[in-house]
Formats: sequence, C-alpha cells, structure tokens
Amino acid sequence: MNTLRAFFIGCLAFGGGLLVSVSASLPIARPLPSEIAAGIGLWRLHGCEGCHALYGQGSMYASDLTGVAVRRAPDDLRRLLTSPETVAANGRLMPPLGLAPAEAEALLAFLAWVGEQPPRDVWPPTAR
Repeated sequence: MNTLRAFFIGCLAFGGGLLVSVSASLPIARPLPSEIAAGIGLWRLHGCEGCHALYGQGSMYASDLTGVAVRRAPDDLRRLLTSPETVAANGRLMPPLGLAPAEAEALLAFLAWVGEQPPRDVWPPTAR
C-alpha cells in the first residue's frame, strides 16, 4: 500500500511540475482596444462570416478578408461598409449594413487588426 501511495504522490508531483512548466511558456493575453472589440461585435452581429472568411474560417461566398486592410485603400473599404450598394465585387452586391460612421471605423479597425496577427505571413496560401 505504501508503494502505491508513493507512486500516486510521485505522479501528482510530476503532473503539477509539468503543468507549471507548460503554463509558464504560454503567451500572455493582452486586452483588446475597445474599438477592435467593438468591431468584433459588429462582425458577429451582422453575421459577416455568413459570406466572408478570416484566415479561411467562415464562408467562401465572398472574399476572404484576411489582410484586406493592406490590399484595399481605407476610403474604398469605408465606402463599401457604409454604401455597399455602390460597389459590386465579382458581380455580387453586399447587403446594406446600416452602419454609423463610428461603427464603420470600428469594423475597419478590427479588419486591420486581423491582418496584423502572426498568420498574416502564411494566409492566404499562394500557388508555388
């Protein structure tokens, strides 16, 4: 019985040490700026992933918006968000979102933030 108890205590100590060493190497979460958090909320509220994708996650009905803030001019994106009926992409019109100017800016900030995240160098994949 003492051998079993020693084995059990040894396993607990090893598991605890493993947990501490792994958790020490995890990145520290940083709070998001409020404008970016608002943009995420708008992305979800308007169901943007129903047509668009980020890093390949979401729908592919419309373009993947990973890095769109780098590829398109801010004024073009702003116009697309506030007056989507004036811009046709691949023959498709985006539905009007009815965004206030501050909401459009928050969504633009979110899209710019997405493009700044580490996977930006590997997504979208390119043909070689």
